[in-house]
Amino acid sequence: MAAAFCDRCGGKMYGARITRKKRAKTYIYYKYICSNNRTRGDRHCGYCNVHQKPLVEFLLFKLRNDILAGGNRDELERRIRRRIENRNNLDPDAIDHLRKKLRELDADIVQGAKRIILVPDDIIGDVSAELSRLRRERDRLAVQIKAVDRTESVDIEADVKAALDKMWTLADEIDTAEPARLRELIRRMVSRIELYFDTNPKGNRVERPFSKGFFTLREEYLSGHVWSKPGT
Repeated sequence: MAAAFCDRCGGKMYGARITRKKRAKTYIYYKYICSNNRTRGDRHCGYCNVHQKPLVEFLLFKLRNDILAGGNRDELERRIRRRIENRNNLDPDAIDHLRKKLRELDADIVQGAKRIILVPDDIIGDVSAELSRLRRERDRLAVQIKAVDRTESVDIEADVKAALDKMWTLADEIDTAEPARLRELIRRMVSRIELYFDTNPKGNRVERPFSKGFFTLREEYLSGHVWSKPGT
């Protein structure tokens, strides 16, 4: 699947197979767990984790319905055409502004990454969330600039057709693919996943249940950000 990150500390989430025994029965769970908790301990990040199955199912739901237009080829073509036309209509001043903003965000991210190790434990989550927001904005601008740089002498109709054929093939495959292939399709379409966790004190321990997430699409798949919340 695409690279997933913990929004609380910025650490990469890793896939784990959890085995537990209860009353002579063995139960197996597949989860994504924050790597910083494992390698650096509770001080840096809590035990932030999410079950793999609902996460993958939710990503597929959003990709199928929001990105691939729910299997409606005409609607998918309309969305692709609108995006390509909007990309081609940017004026030079707007492009220069995007490049300047990108440089500023890069500098802010570098400074934020240096400072995060110095902040107190009780606000590290807020600082990390702001750093993640800056990274998402940086990625969005980088995708816009990349798309603009490729628009010279572009054939809009050919561009629309190529994108439509590519995405329609994926729409068909998502409905029939085996689990391993589904994870590969997600990896091809999604460049980054950010997972958010709540903080719920429970006596002497703190639980960090999954609350919501962002995922960023690769440029060739209607790039941008999709805001997601469990159950929506």
